[in-house]
Amino acid sequence: MRFALDSLPDRSWPALTLGPAWNGWATPVVIQKVLAEVLEASGEPHRWEGDVVWLSTSATDLPPDEEPEFDDPVRPSEDGTYDLAQMGWCFLALHR
Repeated sequence: MRFALDSLPDRSWPALTLGPAWNGWATPVVIQKVLAEVLEASGEPHRWEGDVVWLSTSATDLPPDEEPEFDDPVRPSEDGTYDLAQMGWCFLALHR
């Protein structure tokens, strides 16, 4: 099973599973490597601290000279996977 960001529909990543839909969007559960790839592809500001990644204000919402503030943590579950529902992003479930 694979998923994509609505803003990058031509790129996709593997999901271990999909959780319950959030506002009609997919909620992939992934390993850390996949989460890191999604964040890099998105271009959104983020910072890793161990196994927790801190997200910032969307890059499109930052004024040109303003540094991002990292205040939105994405933490792994007890099994080490990341449920991307906690990000509140718009993911697409791909059926290919």
